[in-house]
Amino acid sequence: MLFDGTGTQLNPAWMDTGTTGAALGALVTSLTPGTVYHWRLRLHYQATASPFQQRSRWFTVPWTGWQEADLRTAAPPSGRVPDDALWPGQPLTLEKAPDGQITLRWSGSCLGTDTDYEIYEGTVGSYYSHAALSCTTGGATSITFVPASGFRYYLVVPRNLVREGSYGLRSSGAERPQLTGACLPQQVGTCP
Repeated sequence: MLFDGTGTQLNPAWMDTGTTGAALGALVTSLTPGTVYHWRLRLHYQATASPFQQRSRWFTVPWTGWQEADLRTAAPPSGRVPDDALWPGQPLTLEKAPDGQITLRWSGSCLGTDTDYEIYEGTVGSYYSHAALSCTTGGATSITFVPASGFRYYLVVPRNLVREGSYGLRSSGAERPQLTGACLPQQVGTCP
């Protein structure tokens, strides 16, 4: 995408670089996690000191073109939903209604960057058979649906915009693995 001025930032402070020059640095804010960016920079000269040339040429990484990415922001990791063995909170509960629907309820993720949840369903006895039932609950900490036939188990996985978190722990304490067909790439963060 060509530069269109979107996201332009200007440092309001003036610096006299003198004749020997100066190291310049600026903190860029408002970047979206997990996003590819292309950057360029130019200097604005003080109008009273340089009335005929008020800006420098554009500087960018010389070996990339406008269509190439220069950097990608890191995506924050996702956490896990409560497990009463690890920290307080409502662990996953299941309520069955007379009409055959079930409702799953859980507490929010241990990380505040998680804004949504995914639901995986598997067959009891084949504990690595889970597949995505829903890749979003719209941020809700409950979901109601008609389960598939047979004996089933359910996993609630917290997620942010670009990563999903923990599928829970095995009895050994190791992370339950992510299987093919996952909703998002996984990166499990450390819970406080």
